[in-house]
Amino acid sequence: EKFGALLQKAFELAPGKYPQSAVQQNRAAILALGIAIGDERLARFVNLDEQKELLDQAVLLRQGTTIRDRNDWTRHFCLSAALAVLENNLVSDASGLLKEQMDALTGGSGFSFTDIAADRAGVRFALAATNSEEDAIAMQKLLMGEYHVNNFLPDITDLPEGLTTEQFREKYGKMGSELYREQVSVIETRLDSCLALSPLQPGK
Repeated sequence: EKFGALLQKAFELAPGKYPQSAVQQNRAAILALGIAIGDERLARFVNLDEQKELLDQAVLLRQGTTIRDRNDWTRHFCLSAALAVLENNLVSDASGLLKEQMDALTGGSGFSFTDIAADRAGVRFALAATNSEEDAIAMQKLLMGEYHVNNFLPDITDLPEGLTTEQFREKYGKMGSELYREQVSVIETRLDSCLALSPLQPGK
């Protein structure tokens, strides 16, 4: 519920209320969520890194903010969405994948397809919300309504996670293998079912 409330608060910049376009408003909203919920170090990319008091207050919003009862998925979602706005979806995808590989190699939380799914959801949300002026306005209108988690992240609890390097190699071989691509395809198919992860205007 808190994640939904923060999404709605960030996107309540109604058309005509500010001089910026709806696309610019949505980019700002996504970056704000990326800093507050994803990683405050993003602030340096938008010249907010010296606003310590503001950043400290923003980081407090992270506490208790979850999606499907997982705070790590919320951070993955928001950080990847912000990176997609700052750079592009290819960079964001690569960043998420790199993090999973490093986790597996260094004895961290391990390689997780659930985290990859949350990363991809964030990227797709950012692209859908900034694809065009029409799509940007449609996303704002969607977020004016009732929040439904299924619009932003499908059920991914059954996906493999916490895989060590050895476990990953034993089951999937290497990155880009047929089995790996099949698992990624499963993720993308599930994300296709989420209303907010594709452009909201028909034909866009």
